[in-house]
Amino acid sequence: MTDFSTRYLLCVFLLFATLGATAQSGETLDPEGDQARAEAAIKTLREGVLLVRLPSHQKKAAALQRLLDSPEVDESRKNAIRRELESTLAEASYRNRRLIQAFGRYYDFSPVLFLYDTASTAVADGQRAGMFLDDSLRIDPALGFGEEPFFFARIGYTDETSSSGAADALILSDRNFGDLSDPFPNNFYISTTKLVISRFFSPSTADDKYYRQLVSKLDRQLKKFYGQVTGQYLPEKK
Repeated sequence: MTDFSTRYLLCVFLLFATLGATAQSGETLDPEGDQARAEAAIKTLREGVLLVRLPSHQKKAAALQRLLDSPEVDESRKNAIRRELESTLAEASYRNRRLIQAFGRYYDFSPVLFLYDTASTAVADGQRAGMFLDDSLRIDPALGFGEEPFFFARIGYTDETSSSGAADALILSDRNFGDLSDPFPNNFYISTTKLVISRFFSPSTADDKYYRQLVSKLDRQLKKFYGQVTGQYLPEKK
């Protein structure tokens, strides 16, 4: 048997072994089902609410606070920890406010509300008000929603950019925190390499530009997919 024939038979064997394992595990390839779910999701989001989960860095802040409260940590070390805690909270506040502003300016595919990631489970459990934030990151009791369907968005981490390195991404998930999958558009990212360079040369405008590009891409691709599904093409928000 030639080398080519051997390789061909091996490929066929591996293909059928993979399909058999998939079938045995109960996971089947269902492109039509995936398409139907994606189409239903984009229509539902258009009529529903997008809840943006802002990073609170609660675990890191709590860990630093425990060190500050520990009698075993000397005062010089505590001064460094205190500065790190203040820096962490200040940076999180700054970036979260920039993200909220970007949504206000560049997103109108659906209504949008903002909450800290620590409040997400309360919404999943049925709470509809009392934890949503205004553009100054203060809880506004007037903000909320009723029986509308909702989806979550979060700042996540992806390395799928391959040629341009890892990136922060806006990732959409359903009400049960399951990430929406292809063909639904997801993982909206802008390379963080570009952000680092931009911060070096234009530190005062880098984050605003980054979040503008990120949110604009989200709005644009959701509208594009919605148009492909419904035939109704929505204008980009300028």
